[in-house]
Amino acid sequence: MSKPVIEFLNRLHHIESPVDVEKPVWVYFNLHTGLWSIKQNGLVHCHSKMVNLVDVEFRVREAGRLRVLKDQRKNVHAFVIGKIANIDEFHVNNYGMGQPVTYNPYKHSTFMLRGTEKPIETARLVTMNISPNPSVNAYL
Repeated sequence: MSKPVIEFLNRLHHIESPVDVEKPVWVYFNLHTGLWSIKQNGLVHCHSKMVNLVDVEFRVREAGRLRVLKDQRKNVHAFVIGKIANIDEFHVNNYGMGQPVTYNPYKHSTFMLRGTEKPIETARLVTMNISPNPSVNAYL
């Protein structure tokens, strides 16, 4: 494991157990903590204000989305899946222009590129931040 990745993992909030950076994580915005929750092997391992992922897949569990529509109540059913990467601003620029990603279960069944309303399934890199508002940017 590289030194930058170890330093990044050490900055994560509420580390319950170590994250294996060789394996994919499932990330979602946690409404209770106001942070990104990072799951691996079905367990939330930690929370963070910012997460960078590579080799990313956007996944929506349809049963959870249908439950949101039926109950009109949020639940965890949409995830950004990938491997954790500690990528600074300089390296992000090497990926080109990031595109904002959004998900609204009341409007669409998938993650969408904001503004274009095109579905997005994968990305080379995704940056996720909570400041000033939760945001997800995909680098295709």
